[in-house]
Amino acid sequence: MTKKKDMALLIEGLRRISSDFNALADELEGKPSINEEVKPAITVETSEGSTPEKASEQDLAQEAPVTEESPAESETPAYTMQDVRKILADKSRKGYTDKVKQILTDHGASKLSELAESEYAAVVKEAEALDG
Repeated sequence: MTKKKDMALLIEGLRRISSDFNALADELEGKPSINEEVKPAITVETSEGSTPEKASEQDLAQEAPVTEESPAESETPAYTMQDVRKILADKSRKGYTDKVKQILTDHGASKLSELAESEYAAVVKEAEALDG
């Protein structure tokens, strides 16, 4: 690699680390991280141009489908990168290193830091199945 590419990779890595530290600090303080999307339990959609305060009950009844999170979604544990790292490291120490790498690859990542947060639960489920 050229020196310029090496520098670009280094800078990108430092930004990721910084972002991870910020997310960890936010988590420790108990507030949602910037990257974490806060989703309400119930969503109300109103007609265009009206806000929930201005919308009449008739508007809400006719045009506002109410969606609730399904129990299956709320029962799925939310994993952090640190949780996944701990679980995968444990499996690797138990001799499943090649299978752990394959699980990551199957989910579109060559290493844990490239794994999408939406894949954490599936990866953990597959990793826990390695012990039988």
